[in-house]
Amino acid sequence: MTELTLVTSEFLELDISGQLLSQEVIDRWCKRSKGLRVDIDNFMQGKVTHPNRTVALHTLLRDQAPIPEVLETKLLIKDIANALRDRQWLGVNDTPITDVVHLGIGGSHLGPHFCLQALNALVTPDINFHFVAEVAPKAFEETTSKLSPHSTLFIIASKSFTTKETLYNYSKALKWAGLSHPHPNHFIAITGQPEKAKQAGFYNILSLPEGIVGRFSVSSAMSLIIAIAIGYEKFEQFLVGAHTMDQLFATEPLKANLPLLMAMITDYHVRHNHIPANVILTYGNNLEYLTPWIQQLEMESNGKTIDLDNQSITAHTCQMIWGGSGDQAQHSYSQLLAQGSHRINIDLISSHTNDCTITNDLCFLMGQTLVNQPYSKLTLKNNSPEAMGALIALYEHKVFAQSLLWHIDPFSQPNIEQMKRQLRREFK
Repeated sequence: MTELTLVTSEFLELDISGQLLSQEVIDRWCKRSKGLRVDIDNFMQGKVTHPNRTVALHTLLRDQAPIPEVLETKLLIKDIANALRDRQWLGVNDTPITDVVHLGIGGSHLGPHFCLQALNALVTPDINFHFVAEVAPKAFEETTSKLSPHSTLFIIASKSFTTKETLYNYSKALKWAGLSHPHPNHFIAITGQPEKAKQAGFYNILSLPEGIVGRFSVSSAMSLIIAIAIGYEKFEQFLVGAHTMDQLFATEPLKANLPLLMAMITDYHVRHNHIPANVILTYGNNLEYLTPWIQQLEMESNGKTIDLDNQSITAHTCQMIWGGSGDQAQHSYSQLLAQGSHRINIDLISSHTNDCTITNDLCFLMGQTLVNQPYSKLTLKNNSPEAMGALIALYEHKVFAQSLLWHIDPFSQPNIEQMKRQLRREFK
């Protein structure tokens, strides 16, 4: 056993006593982590140390002294959010907007969807918020069945502005509103290709800076719906919380560095213990959509067999992520977790806000039953915007740290791009 069992930060604490790590393992990790420092320092400055690694700039979105392009977009987000919340953004018949519908999928959907639910207690009661990602026959119709075109604002979120599913639902939105072109009072585009949005007739466009990967875009204009829902000031608090985790990742040694420590644990289980799966169980309905976001973030980033030098990787990278509500797990698959023959790494995630409630009692009891499985317990100190921002950044940096250990590029997705190209060819 090691004395390293509880690691705390300003908004989160990580209990790894259930991992049963030896001091020898921790000492080996500490030595190895020092070799990653140059790559981490360069990453935090928007630089790369390998020519085949994609530049990623999402940490610059929450820098306290943002570059002019980021500052300009933040001011637009603030103006739009304030106008909608103050009932100054009116529809075609001078009707205040009562419903905002976010059309996006994947990285343009999962992060904002999680954040809206996570911060639900802070959401304004004056506006209703909706998401449509699927292209199932009735997905759009079921969402808009009780809405009015005169009081509905659509946010079209697509980094490439070529995403077939999103553009399909956008075409439905135009038809539903009885329009042939996007009315500026009812349609906003968020994209890394503003010229394409302009060509499509959009007037209100929020641009994504070059270097913002979709699944790492929660801190960007992709989360406009969050700024509208909780207010711009609280959205800034969310970014401040993410920034605190950025600083921790950039400066702290392993024993105080939550993202790096979590990455090392995953690597240990994948490479040495041959544990292929990571179950994430969340306790509290505000964390309901966290697991789907982490699924995409980790598996789309690091589920690869080609390294940065274009060589085949013989060892495993990334774990298969699954899970969901811990309450539901008690009645569905906890038997397998506790006594099944499969080795599984488990993360239990809860909030101190729920202490002394049955929710956190169930979380504690789950940990007590996992006698044959390695597990960690991650606890938010509260459910504030800062804590949720820190949580988002924690997993972003965990994924990047994993990629350093496995010598892969987490910010590319060649298979996904190939599938998108094929989809565009077949459904022109």
